[in-house]
Amino acid sequence: MPKKYSRHQANCLIMAKLQRLVDAHEDWRFHQLLQNCGVSLHGPADMFLEESEDTLARLEEVSPGA
Repeated sequence: MPKKYSRHQANCLIMAKLQRLVDAHEDWRFHQLLQNCGVSLHGPADMFLEESEDTLARLEEVSPGA
């Protein structure tokens, strides 16, 4: 399956979405924000090698309006 975004493009989109979430939820702590929007998962999952496109897809699924 061809990639939709380069790693850099996906990272930039993730950051833009996170900025909108930070602005919308000023009282959330940073890690709380990452968990609530699906970037950081609960539990022992090691996400170090996860591709940015996969993170972006999860972010869009959990927080589609962000």
